[in-house]
Amino acid sequence: MWDIKPLNVGTLFLTKVGKRCVERTPISDAGVISGIPCIVWLLTNQQNGRKMLVDAGPSVDPERDSILHGKIERKPEQQLKYVLAQQDTELSEIDTVILTHLHWDHMLGVLELPWAKVIVQKKELTYAVAPLALEYASYELN
Repeated sequence: MWDIKPLNVGTLFLTKVGKRCVERTPISDAGVISGIPCIVWLLTNQQNGRKMLVDAGPSVDPERDSILHGKIERKPEQQLKYVLAQQDTELSEIDTVILTHLHWDHMLGVLELPWAKVIVQKKELTYAVAPLALEYASYELN
């Protein structure tokens, strides 16, 4: 059995249009900006203690990410190594990262885990190489 914990690694600020794309909800007040949490998931195997992540969050530099992608707020204690430490976990204990998709806010955190095995769907990897022009920035292809 696995213990699964959501870890908040920052807040993304999106217009209602952007938020609608994330949440798949109807659009109202399209220009209003709201914050949504940036979540990674810590999975801990209860039998053997193995630890994995689902998604790895944005880069360690919220200023850089804000310039390239739009505003993200990230307190120092929301950096990956600190949210893991709050769960009695060190970066070095993470051996695998499963990426739901390859947008910057889900995958740049893997740069802190160069030893980890990274798993991503083949279709997502293929798409990330040549996404629709509208999505270039999400994949950092600009």
